Amino acid sequence: MFPFVIKYKKTLNSNFDLIENEVLLKSFKEKLKRDGVDRIFIENNSSLSYKNNFFAIRPGLNHNIWAGISGGQIEIIKSKEKRKISYLFNTSRFFIVGGIAGIAFGLFSKMILVGLFAFSSLGVLNWIISISRHRVNLSSLLNEVIRNNKNALQKKTKPIGCE
Repeated sequence: MFPFVIKYKKTLNSNFDLIENEVLLKSFKEKLKRDGVDRIFIENNSSLSYKNNFFAIRPGLNHNIWAGISGGQIEIIKSKEKRKISYLFNTSRFFIVGGIAGIAFGLFSKMILVGLFAFSSLGVLNWIISISRHRVNLSSLLNEVIRNNKNALQKKTKPIGCE
């Protein structure tokens, strides 16, 4: 439900053909945990979901890509010959926090419309920055999976008898 839920899809190239879904999801889970996601659940062999606490104080809060994200899902979709990654995240917190801050500012300044406009425009700008950062984050996740599984890929692609 745009603009609250953003979804990106990316087709996996041939580098991922030898990596099983479970290994992909485990790699995603490790990266999300390092990045500061609060709760991560592997639901089945093709889906992972995550949730963040509303009031989570972390070091580097201004640089944390997950600060305004309430949750989401990463799903591996098998089509005819290729696999796709569906990366979905919920951005409703940007609008909730921006609206509450705008109303509070408007009540204190006695100009509610000015407050709503000021904070809603900041919320929208923050939202735009967040969706672009998450698009880059999907590529970063996939690149890290390739790096982490490079040794396994090389072992699987060696001809028989080569050790």
